[in-house]
Amino acid sequence: MGGTGVRLALVLISAWLLAAAILLAPATLKITGHEGDLIHTLDLVFRMATGDAPHRDVMSPLGVLTIWPIALFVEAGFGPGRAIRLAEAMVALVMLPMIWWAAWSRLSGALAYVLGIGLILLVTALVFGGTVPSSSVSMYYNRWAWALAALMIVVLVVPERVARSAAADGLLLGAVVAALVLIKVTYVIALAPCGLVALLHDRRGRVFLWALLSLCVCLALATLAFGGVEFWRGYLLDLLITAQSPLRPQPGETLGNLLGKPAFFPGTILCLLTIIFWRKTGREREGLLLLLLAPGFVYITYQNWGNDPKWLAVLAILLIALPNPEGAKAFWRVPARSFGLGLSVAALAMIAPSLINIGSSSIRHALIEDERFAPVFGDLSRADILVRIDVHRAPRTRSTMTGILFAEDRSAEDGEGEDDGPKVTMLNGEVLPDCAVETGLVGVHRQMALQLGAVEEAVGKVVLDADLLDSLWLFGPFERMAGGAPWYYGGTPGFDGADYVLVPLCPLSESGRRVKLEEISELGWELEEVLRTDLFILTRRVRTGPDS
Repeated sequence: MGGTGVRLALVLISAWLLAAAILLAPATLKITGHEGDLIHTLDLVFRMATGDAPHRDVMSPLGVLTIWPIALFVEAGFGPGRAIRLAEAMVALVMLPMIWWAAWSRLSGALAYVLGIGLILLVTALVFGGTVPSSSVSMYYNRWAWALAALMIVVLVVPERVARSAAADGLLLGAVVAALVLIKVTYVIALAPCGLVALLHDRRGRVFLWALLSLCVCLALATLAFGGVEFWRGYLLDLLITAQSPLRPQPGETLGNLLGKPAFFPGTILCLLTIIFWRKTGREREGLLLLLLAPGFVYITYQNWGNDPKWLAVLAILLIALPNPEGAKAFWRVPARSFGLGLSVAALAMIAPSLINIGSSSIRHALIEDERFAPVFGDLSRADILVRIDVHRAPRTRSTMTGILFAEDRSAEDGEGEDDGPKVTMLNGEVLPDCAVETGLVGVHRQMALQLGAVEEAVGKVVLDADLLDSLWLFGPFERMAGGAPWYYGGTPGFDGADYVLVPLCPLSESGRRVKLEEISELGWELEEVLRTDLFILTRRVRTGPDS
């Protein structure tokens, strides 16, 4: 291994210790953005920590490894704020040997340290990316997946700098693919073509066999740990339901906007230009692999809310790691080495705001004062996760003042075509107000749970929340819905167990409320109004037969 490998290992261990120390230093986790994602995460974590099996007792397209690391620490007695940060530190620690191998075997000089430290910061960050300097647990699993994807791409595309090790490469690739399957299948679909072609092109059969062995062992262990074959059947079913969801045809920008919108178009051009540049200057193999990666980069970015093109950082690493040799054919009358360096600088410049936001997020969080925050939960054992007092006590909403919404506005909100026309939400013949909560979801949920808790007959019962989020049980004395979906994608998951239906007057998602009520109407349920407050209408499900 030599002194270089030992030195790199020591630096990476030191970087992990420092990142973990900064991440874990505050006694509480203070959230300043994406409260909906926070509630969704906590719902899944507490379900799993109390014995619910993923994809059997709870519906979610997220893989089990997005939740299990956090649930593990909650089960051990840590509060959710500490558990989330411990999970991030643990994931980075588990990845450390893979990070070291990819950096040492493929990269030289400062670039190996940049990749290693950068991936540690990515995994242990407290923001998804973007340019808004918030503290958030939103889409933390996408950061984990991007770190794994970066390792896979570097090992596949960049030739070995030191002696080959088919076993090390194969074990890493197999473990990465298994982890991505159990985090978010999107990444596997996007990266598989490049992986297969790279191994076939390089005739690395032994690497493929080691990767296959590693993948099979990892998936077999997951099968044994999480419920056998039924786990995979449920996971596949949840993915299919999500793919057919009428609520979110895409999490963010449309595919057309992602390719051609001014904010994304320079990245598209840069990727295409790199492919042409490599193909024209003697790097046909790398150009082919990037051609296969490009649709995957777009697909991953398209599938992730915020559409943060983190692949630009990976592309910059590849461009620096694969300089053209001296004397290589010039490209557009510019020396190939200089042109490649220019492309890498451009890629880094485009993604730099997001990288700076990610890298500084833990430090920003450590400097936030607790006085401006209030606990999400009143329970002292869970009081180490906080949200801002201003949105906790005074949620912000938006509504259509005239009660009329034009078709183009509705399509932007609900993902419907312009010809569908405006739609209204009905409950027992009553038109519900067109309104949605924008911030302050924690405060709204706590107040709803307080009001609902005053209804004695509803205490200890299953209350279905007719909204995108269905997590009232976290905030009050109610039962969680077996087989339910904390984040609603359509259908009737767990509906059979509902005793009451709570209809928020100002939901997180008006379209989510409407679709849920339409599904209930198709089931033929009779809903009897029990209580009406400033926040919701509570209805009792009238059961008229043994199967109703």
